[in-house]
Amino acid sequence: MIDRIISSTSVQANGIPDVHLGALAIEHGLKLCSTDPDFAKYAEVTWINPLDERQEQAGRS
Repeated sequence: MIDRIISSTSVQANGIPDVHLGALAIEHGLKLCSTDPDFAKYAEVTWINPLDERQEQAGRS
């Protein structure tokens, strides 16, 4: 999973921890909650920013 994410994006060394967290979330069918907008570039990762009120409102609908 990690290899697939790395090959589909231009990840630098400091992005490897993000890839690892994203891969874990994908493998376990989880949403990744983070305020780091870099997760948006990984299309396979379901990512939400818990501090973004727009996302919070959309989740309640």
